[in-house]
Amino acid sequence: MVTPDPQDATSTTLELDELWSFVLKKANRSWVWIALCRKTRQVVAYTIGDRSKETCLRLWEAIPSAYREGHCFTDFWAAYAAVIPEAQHSAVGKETGETAHVERWNNTLRQRLARFVRMTLSFSKSVVMLRPRVFSSFSIAPIESGPSCSSEPLPKIDRLMTDFLSVMRLLSLVTEMRVRLNPY
Repeated sequence: MVTPDPQDATSTTLELDELWSFVLKKANRSWVWIALCRKTRQVVAYTIGDRSKETCLRLWEAIPSAYREGHCFTDFWAAYAAVIPEAQHSAVGKETGETAHVERWNNTLRQRLARFVRMTLSFSKSVVMLRPRVFSSFSIAPIESGPSCSSEPLPKIDRLMTDFLSVMRLLSLVTEMRVRLNPY
């Protein structure tokens, strides 16, 4: 993850937003909360949960401390105002363009992952399976250097899935390198 420049106040400007998916059926909505650095377009933190103040607080706690000191732009969802300090928070409408990067990122995620499309036949059967899908879309870097997730403990199966995804990414990179070195 890129560390922000202490001399550049814009390097810690964040755009926060949430998007929904569902688990097993549409009545079981799961919200993915995202904190995106405006300057680097890097997802610095995310969490999965409901649309409550507690989930927003988990996202805020998952944001690295260097970024937590910067200014945050969000939509008008009340949970943001309850969690983010007033001096650092600006609730803005989409027409201002202040959350355009995170909105674009959410749209890209909806285009690339079928389980985030609103009218879909693809869905996760558990939140445990939703997390690796979300994480794998953020970065192909090793798990340790990826975005911060919520501070809630991960179930054992979730840790196994992220390890599995790391191995699959590594195998994919090795296969790609083989093809480049020996195209025949």
